[in-house]
Amino acid sequence: IDDGLVSINGESQDLIRTIRASRGQLALLFTRPKLVAVTFRKKKHDMSLGARLLPGKEALLVMSITHGGLFQRSTAKLGVKARDRIIAVNGKREASSLMLNAINLTDSLKLQILSY
Repeated sequence: IDDGLVSINGESQDLIRTIRASRGQLALLFTRPKLVAVTFRKKKHDMSLGARLLPGKEALLVMSITHGGLFQRSTAKLGVKARDRIIAVNGKREASSLMLNAINLTDSLKLQILSY
């Protein structure tokens, strides 16, 4: 869950095609994320984070930042971006469905994010 594949044989697009076209040797480039703690309070209970999240087994993948939510309005301060992963909500690392539920129902949030 932590390290991310950046490129194969210098190619960062269409990685499957790059693997199939290789002649046996692969040069893999990975990136190691930094752990970031983000704390904020929603002003309204129904205020959106402003991110399209994809639930995974152990994390919520930030697919994109959407217009008008908390992440978009404070992206410079929070630094949350696409490809980041939310790994804990309010100190709890649990199934992504439970973390997503906590995000939607809680006004005060402390997120642990792996930032790529």
